Amino acid sequence: MYDFRGSIVNPPNQLVQTSGGLSIPFKEYRRQFEKAMLTALTTKAQDWHYEQEVRFIYDLSQHQGQLLAKEGKHFAPIPPDALKEAWLLRGI
Repeated sequence: MYDFRGSIVNPPNQLVQTSGGLSIPFKEYRRQFEKAMLTALTTKAQDWHYEQEVRFIYDLSQHQGQLLAKEGKHFAPIPPDALKEAWLLRGI
């Protein structure tokens, strides 16, 4: 369930049905969902192993002060000496 701002408002102990047909408390469903989401964001396909990337994942509600905001988008400040190569991004 959502409130008028789009925030989830399910009671923590409300039973919800999983895709496997089990009923579990909403707080456990949400924990499992967040774990799956984090796994999806932090897992890299083997085909891309040669890329030496660094991924940053921010919770906007907790890290808003660490990010630069422009036109509804958020950017992480990266010191220039931390880059090997840089592409010029216009409009940011």
